[in-house]
Amino acid sequence: MKKILLATLILSASFGILGSCSKAAAVVANKCDDEAKKVTDAATAFSADPTNKAKCQAYANALSAFFKSCPTYYTGATKKDLEDFVANACK
Repeated sequence: MKKILLATLILSASFGILGSCSKAAAVVANKCDDEAKKVTDAATAFSADPTNKAKCQAYANALSAFFKSCPTYYTGATKKDLEDFVANACK
């Protein structure tokens, strides 16, 4: 449950960041938007069945792809925290 709450917080922050993108970053923002949708779908599936390892791994993979698609939005300690979360999401 703690992981789902953290993921919800991360998604909320991500959508806030995405909403503030400039036109110059439109291509990156579109990629981020696409990946954010995949994270939302994977989080929904995983939250419906939190003991399913395959759904957990799909969620972790979606988060990883999302973070990689928006490389300039996360730096320093935040980026390290997010990478650690993804690495340990299904443990």
